[in-house]
Amino acid sequence: MATPVDFDAHVQFDDSSTAVVDSSEGIFTPLHRFSGTVTDKAAITGIAKMQVKEDWSDVDDITFLQLNEKEIAIEEIPPREVID
Repeated sequence: MATPVDFDAHVQFDDSSTAVVDSSEGIFTPLHRFSGTVTDKAAITGIAKMQVKEDWSDVDDITFLQLNEKEIAIEEIPPREVID
């Protein structure tokens, strides 16, 4: 059963629509990139080994975490910035 998770992530990727391409040498140089912190939600599955408090009221420690998902698609686009 998948568990819904809210998260913040710093993402950064080139804006290919602003790229200058030198076809003679195959050089692709983007002039801008998208970069920033985004907030999203995902349903994930995996295994966690946890230690709980003596009265079982809360998690005390997570000693092992393995997520089945290797990638999560993020819907929000961060702000665009000029590449120095």
